[in-house]
Amino acid sequence: MSFELDDRVKETSATTGTGTLDLDGAVSGFQTFVAGIGDTNTTHYAIINRDAAEWETGLGTIADAAPDTLARTTVYASSNGDSAVDFSAGTKEVISARVASRMAGKTLILAPDVAQAITAAGDTVSSSGSHVEITPDADYLMTATPTIAAGVDGQILLLHNLHATNTVTLQDDSMLADTDVFLGGADGTIKPGSTMTLHYADDMPGWGVIANPNQAAAGANATLLPVRNQSGLTIDAGDAVYITGYSTGQNRVLVDIADADDAAKMPAIGIVSASLSNNANGDVITAGVSVGLIDTNPGGTSVGDGIWVSTTAGEVVFSRPAVDNIQRIGTIARVHASLGVVHVFGAGRSNDIPIIANTTGFHKGVQCISKERNMLTLRYSVCGRASSPKISKDQFDRLTHNEQQLFRGCRLQ
Repeated sequence: MSFELDDRVKETSATTGTGTLDLDGAVSGFQTFVAGIGDTNTTHYAIINRDAAEWETGLGTIADAAPDTLARTTVYASSNGDSAVDFSAGTKEVISARVASRMAGKTLILAPDVAQAITAAGDTVSSSGSHVEITPDADYLMTATPTIAAGVDGQILLLHNLHATNTVTLQDDSMLADTDVFLGGADGTIKPGSTMTLHYADDMPGWGVIANPNQAAAGANATLLPVRNQSGLTIDAGDAVYITGYSTGQNRVLVDIADADDAAKMPAIGIVSASLSNNANGDVITAGVSVGLIDTNPGGTSVGDGIWVSTTAGEVVFSRPAVDNIQRIGTIARVHASLGVVHVFGAGRSNDIPIIANTTGFHKGVQCISKERNMLTLRYSVCGRASSPKISKDQFDRLTHNEQQLFRGCRLQ
């Protein structure tokens, strides 16, 4: 089933009432709906009763039957207050015509004309309509060749993911030959509730992406790093991740969930912007604002509180872990269970603030870093002692701004 328009489609009908019209054949010089529009397809229609002040426009569905019929699927406007007309006796002219309220200068409505369930990565997406609604029963990295059936030169296709949680990811033709999908560097993931707009060109031949607003969960102000999950497990939205390698075939950084209790899985580079199934592509927010990815209201949190990589793999916590691989990854901007806002700033290092042991005597540099004292204690227990540690100017210049603050009041040698 697809939406169609054609020239010179006009029949008559003697049907009365509010239901489906029986079509009595083409008017001289015109063609039938079955010939011009096609069986099971939809079109815009206009019905005018020659013998009464009755008229109606809408979206109709054609059936090749005996006789052929036009089902009045959706009424747009009518002489009955824009509801279905209860047509009286008389001859009705039934025309396939562009409806002004649905054309240029008015609200453009492209109702879904194809519904397709996606149940396997090898399914080929239909292109028989202008607006295709897909419903995946799981997260899929599509492997069909072609992934979307060939279209008509110049065809525009809206591909809408109707599922609430599952994603569908299209692969570029350069990554998987003969997918006939050309992403041009764009992400091929169609996230839950989002719509990808594509254009078909015979000279490619294939589908090029016009728009894919699949970064909505990241927020409008975020820096995104294209990544790929080959960890063997699903990475949940909002999980902190670290780099495990690089996929030359997909041209993406490989990631897995970070763990502050394991130095080999640190530092984190950011948080995942949407759930990533195994062998799926997605994005990591490395800096900026995330919305709705992290529950910032577990109890006792406030705006301005820090967020750290947890010792539970992939998770984040709202209190500083007592481990060596400490990394603060963000700050709470809004406290909310489902629409929490976080300012993400992956530090790219495994210690948010270096910690120097409580000691007296002479020390050079940062060899005495340990987890025994925090910054506040350090300022009083070290730099406040008579035998404060010394640090060279060269060593001091190599410290970060936060590290330099620890030595405020100390002598430079």
